[in-house]
Amino acid sequence: MYNGIGLASVRGSGTNGYVTKNMAHVSRQRQADRKSQDHFREPPKLRAPAKANSEILDHNRKREVEVKCLALQEQLEEQGLAADEVEEKVSALRTKLLVKLPAPGESSSSGVGGRTGETHADAERKAAEAAALKGALGISESYVPGQAFDRELQQKLKEERMAKREAEEQARREAEEELEREREREERRKRKEARREEKEAARAEKKLRRSKHPDLKKKYVTLTLVRKDDSLGLSLDNNHVTAVKPGGAAAEAGVLVGDIIVEVMGKDCNIEPFGSLLPKNKSLPVKLKAMRFVKDDGVKKPKKPKTTETEGEASTSAETKPDETKEEPEKEAQADEAKEETKA
Repeated sequence: MYNGIGLASVRGSGTNGYVTKNMAHVSRQRQADRKSQDHFREPPKLRAPAKANSEILDHNRKREVEVKCLALQEQLEEQGLAADEVEEKVSALRTKLLVKLPAPGESSSSGVGGRTGETHADAERKAAEAAALKGALGISESYVPGQAFDRELQQKLKEERMAKREAEEQARREAEEELEREREREERRKRKEARREEKEAARAEKKLRRSKHPDLKKKYVTLTLVRKDDSLGLSLDNNHVTAVKPGGAAAEAGVLVGDIIVEVMGKDCNIEPFGSLLPKNKSLPVKLKAMRFVKDDGVKKPKKPKTTETEGEASTSAETKPDETKEEPEKEAQADEAKEETKA
């Protein structure tokens, strides 16, 4: 206790009993000032590493070559050689050293810890190390140190990535639609080719049939079948009758082997299959239209005469018509009599 302030005894307090300043207390005003400063504080800017000057590096390497050439020249002059011989040997050494100049990023001399003592040589070596580290960690060449703290730049990059992804997605959808259209065109072409081949085959078959049987001609017949034991009593292959059951519904209706069914219940069976056109109620009769080839007897049907009035009709019409020539004098006589009565 000092001057009436503090604890009477430090026992059990865990302190030394002296009054100390609270260094952890921060006033509200200071907190507000710090928040306002943090709001306007710019993100930290990292200094980019210094780049090496290639001209200075090339100059330093050539200077090392000249230093070695000068040392050789002094050594040869001390030996008492002629000036021409000394110049020849120095030129040969210079040419040899210039060909063997160290590659960029390397140096002929090294200091402590791999440093050469030359600022540009050290910067070039550091850039080579950074490039190797980027390649090992998979860092892109467009990476800029400190760009992760720039919110505006990150937002811009995000929008660019979204736009690029959307453009790629649009291009992918257009490519898929084009492939789908191409597939549909190919299917239509194949269907058209198949129909053309079918027509050509039918035409060839027809031509062959005519060549074998020139006396045959088409004839369409309408047949009505009543099922027996839920069966029509016929067998079909691509709408061609291949077999007729004796005593069956088809045989009683007059269906023959070789007939071609063209219509079922008034619907074209070339568009829909034969079985789907049959009535679901098996008790109902089935109407078929078949095409068959019959022998041509060479007799042509006479043409029907034009509908004209016969002599009897003409006479009756003449009789029914009033005789206008006879009625006219009678009317005139009646009119004269009426005039005379009016005068009397």
